Amino acid sequence: GTEAMALGLELARTVTDGKIPSDELLSDISKFAIPGLFSSALPESVALPTELRDTLQGLVEPTHTALKNAGVMPMLKEGVEVAEQLPLLINEVSCCLKKDYIK
Repeated sequence: GTEAMALGLELARTVTDGKIPSDELLSDISKFAIPGLFSSALPESVALPTELRDTLQGLVEPTHTALKNAGVMPMLKEGVEVAEQLPLLINEVSCCLKKDYIK
């Protein structure tokens, strides 16, 4: 259904906030992206070491600040907010279509 879209939007929201995705989000994405047969090879959860997370955050912050100061980041955030409505609408339309089909 719309799980891939929801995960992508959550990732986009995190990035537009200038943050590195949480370990929980990374785990959810890896579980979704890796097919069931291969998922047994994955660890139960994904965890970025603190040093790596801090380093990545240090690399992201200047870019985020520059985009924010240029006025780009607010537009991107607005775009993500609008896109976040899509999974809800898709589920609602899908539900209505199923009801009409069953009748």
